[in-house]
Amino acid sequence: LVNALNGKVLASFIGHEEEVLTAKFSIEDKGKHIVSVSADKTIRVWSPITQDCVTKIKSFGHGSKKLFHEKQILCFALHPEIPVVISGDEEGKVYVSQYMTGEVNGILGQHTDSCESIAISATQPVACSAGIDCKINIYDLTNFTQRLTVTVGQFGGFTKLFWSSFFPNCLVAASTMGDVSVIDPR
Repeated sequence: LVNALNGKVLASFIGHEEEVLTAKFSIEDKGKHIVSVSADKTIRVWSPITQDCVTKIKSFGHGSKKLFHEKQILCFALHPEIPVVISGDEEGKVYVSQYMTGEVNGILGQHTDSCESIAISATQPVACSAGIDCKINIYDLTNFTQRLTVTVGQFGGFTKLFWSSFFPNCLVAASTMGDVSVIDPR
């Protein structure tokens, strides 16, 4: 954690065993935690004040009742109102978990290639995941099921999703082919 005004290091969060691929402040508790994902196949929740890891979500192997990512986690999104994280990995699997308790709810969806981006709507109970497989999976968050798959194009794939701040029902998807798609996933 670095002060952007003077470059001073305020805190370091040590614990991941491989590179950290992305991190975000928690939303539903107004930034009281930092959530990070890593190539070490874990999601960790940190206290910015104490710098301690307060929750670690990881796979317990093939004998476990609840499997989790077995490949590096590339992306995640946090629900704006409840402590839920949806994460995607290089194998294309998308999981839903409770990030404060560490409970893995299970697999939400699957891409045939890596999952590169996840976005959760702030105005409706919908989440979407994008993959290099040219597919966008749309999930219903009232019952945590996959509702629809949208395929756009044959080559490339998607690298970034975000919800429009001006048109809250519009999802914007950027592709490796230089295209931008706008989708209404309702």
